[in-house]
Amino acid sequence: MLVARTQISFADYLTAIRRRSGQRQKTVAHRSGMDPSYLASLETGRRNPPSSEVINRLLDAIDATEEERRQLHRLAFAHGLQSYVDHRAPPDWPQEGSEILAAVPMLSATQLRCLSSILKAVADSDAPVTTEEPM
Repeated sequence: MLVARTQISFADYLTAIRRRSGQRQKTVAHRSGMDPSYLASLETGRRNPPSSEVINRLLDAIDATEEERRQLHRLAFAHGLQSYVDHRAPPDWPQEGSEILAAVPMLSATQLRCLSSILKAVADSDAPVTTEEPM
């Protein structure tokens, strides 16, 4: 069984990097061309992460580092993926499937290639597919 990682939310990370920049919400909102109330709703998690274009405008306004940019985009992707699974997964979707999907956005390219190889090997194996296997 996978051990779930503690992961900061998109909202919390956005707030942290804006604060690190020393800028107020209102300043960042205006610099990125958005209403301050919209930025406030992103930072409190009342709104889902926006498009990559809007995220890039925020990151530009914050003068974010490359690592901060990469991380915020990954957190937005993770949020969208989790939301999709929460709303679209069949009722019998195993918890392990959700744990794997939650981990994917945070994996490096090398880790993704490794996971892909493992999944291909499992899919190509002659092992019978059953609905209930002990983990």
